[in-house]
Amino acid sequence: MTLEETRQTIEAFGEAARASREIGFDAIELHGANGYLPHQFLSPHLNRRDDEYGGSPEKRARFAIEVLQAMMRHYPPVRVGLRISPFTDYNGAIDPDPVPAYRHLVGEANRLGMGWIELADTSFWWGRYERTRMLELVRPAFDGRIIANGGIDPDTANALIRSGAVDAVSFGRLWIANPDLPERIKRGTAYNKAIAKRFYGGGPDGYNDYPALEQAFAQQNGARP
Repeated sequence: MTLEETRQTIEAFGEAARASREIGFDAIELHGANGYLPHQFLSPHLNRRDDEYGGSPEKRARFAIEVLQAMMRHYPPVRVGLRISPFTDYNGAIDPDPVPAYRHLVGEANRLGMGWIELADTSFWWGRYERTRMLELVRPAFDGRIIANGGIDPDTANALIRSGAVDAVSFGRLWIANPDLPERIKRGTAYNKAIAKRFYGGGPDGYNDYPALEQAFAQQNGARP
């Protein structure tokens, strides 16, 4: 990306925030995890730039910071959040020492008054858990809310919140497989198993067509849902 393209992209994130506000979204989050564009800028493996958006940890964090600032032109800072996965190498976003860049990013987000950080434990897909490392990195530098995500079931979520380790937990795969997830949590019933290879396509259950509780009960009893 040229410098001009980089700046245009930052403005595009701002325009997306403006559009979101106009159609009624209460809050907005920048997806800076999973090897997406903000994550790519933070990775010294992918980011080989020698201008103000590459090189030092502070410069590699600049893109994400300026995107957050563009979003905050349309939302109060407390209504803006950031999702990060500093210790994963998903989609090639490798960083042998992510702490300096992310410490700077989190510190600047805190200075801007951002509302929350969502810690995406993407590595759990491969049996590695990074939640503790992420909390140790973020908690001392951020005064806002912290949301945990990744490989967490509702019982573990309640335990994490009760312990004070995090303020909230978000669910991804569990939501995809359970369209009535809040009701299932409330009742303490079983959960549909997510079929990862069919996510977002590959069959009628690829996104949100998994059976709800009432459908499942009807099918078990031999009735039409």
